[in-house]
Amino acid sequence: MSSVNHTTYGPSRYTLWIADRDESGSPVDPTFVSAAYDLAPRLFSYRQEEIGCESVTATLIQASVNAASRAAHSVAIENPFGYLLTVFTRKVDRFLSRSQTEVPVEDEFLEDVASRQERAAAVATLLHNRILAERALSMMSPEVQELCNLHIIAVGMSFESYIQPALREANVAGELDLLE
Repeated sequence: MSSVNHTTYGPSRYTLWIADRDESGSPVDPTFVSAAYDLAPRLFSYRQEEIGCESVTATLIQASVNAASRAAHSVAIENPFGYLLTVFTRKVDRFLSRSQTEVPVEDEFLEDVASRQERAAAVATLLHNRILAERALSMMSPEVQELCNLHIIAVGMSFESYIQPALREANVAGELDLLE
């Protein structure tokens, strides 16, 4: 059996539904289910612009309720609202920090990696270089980013063989220092 709150949240008017059992089938403490419904407007607004999806927020709320309930089985929780809010914010922060380490790649890049007969270390190096390139570009001013992107596309050079000379040409030594 599950608990449904017919109040809606977020821009898409998402209806929150919290299961009364966790992923292993253990019953969830109803105190935390009730706290989640009471805190729902606040939970749905926390970093929602970065999360970008109410269903992801709802999944994180459910995971927080489950974790808080498991903790309550071993230790008495005096403030279930505060505890649930703390667990939720930590889960959201961790989710966002992990999602920021993902680097989008084009199909051509994946096909190139798949077609290589090289060892896994070489593929890992390619991905690592891609991450470094993304980080470096994110530290640059929009004008320098545009300049670098245009040159990389026009010349078809790899980031490593191109970016440092291009930065020096653009007279952005201060931004280059950030990379070192």
